[in-house]
Amino acid sequence: MSSSVRLCLSACLLSMIGCCGACSRRPVSTPRPMAYPRIELYPSTYRLHNGLAVNDSARLDSLSPEWFNIVYPRYGVTVNCSRTRVDSPEQLATVISNRLERFSRNLGSHSGEVASLTSASGWGGVLFVAPSALKTPVQFLATDSAHVVLSGTAVMDNPGTAPDSIAPVIDAIEADLLYLLKQL
Repeated sequence: MSSSVRLCLSACLLSMIGCCGACSRRPVSTPRPMAYPRIELYPSTYRLHNGLAVNDSARLDSLSPEWFNIVYPRYGVTVNCSRTRVDSPEQLATVISNRLERFSRNLGSHSGEVASLTSASGWGGVLFVAPSALKTPVQFLATDSAHVVLSGTAVMDNPGTAPDSIAPVIDAIEADLLYLLKQL
């Protein structure tokens, strides 16, 4: 073999080895878009506070005997609650109508689910859950049908724009409020 043929074969062999070496290397990685951080949920343990079963990890701020807040600092959620005493069936109907109108305004055009329940002690309640209503996704109303109406709205501080990113928080708040209603 002539030296020029050997040189040509060597060059081809070296270029083939170089190409195979490039194929066996890992591809250059591209950074992924930023993901939503996972929210560590509070445990489902409860304590009684003024007759209400509240998540043990939540803070209860009493503003007055009629107004109080259940605050979930980790979630950035405050459940604004009111307890209204009524003296007559007419007043009961008026208060319930007022609360339902407020719930409707909070929901706007968003639809959701409604769960109705009766506690062991006879309280009737409804829980409204509308995940697409990002600012006020969970609301509740309960009454003993004679003297007291209890209502509340979960308000998210910074809900963002994607319902699926706050879905675990909405589910946790829904579970806590459902437990509260069942224990009335």
